[in-house]
Amino acid sequence: MEQSKSAIAAANSPIPAHEAADITRPVVIAVDVEDEE
Repeated sequence: MEQSKSAIAAANSPIPAHEAADITRPVVIAVDVEDEE
């Protein structure tokens, strides 16, 4: 039950999918920089 409520809350998140992608993009870039060292 609790997991279902969490899933519904995530689906109703005020953050659009494209904004979520923008938030995660810098993290991916940071990982790439570490790999180059």
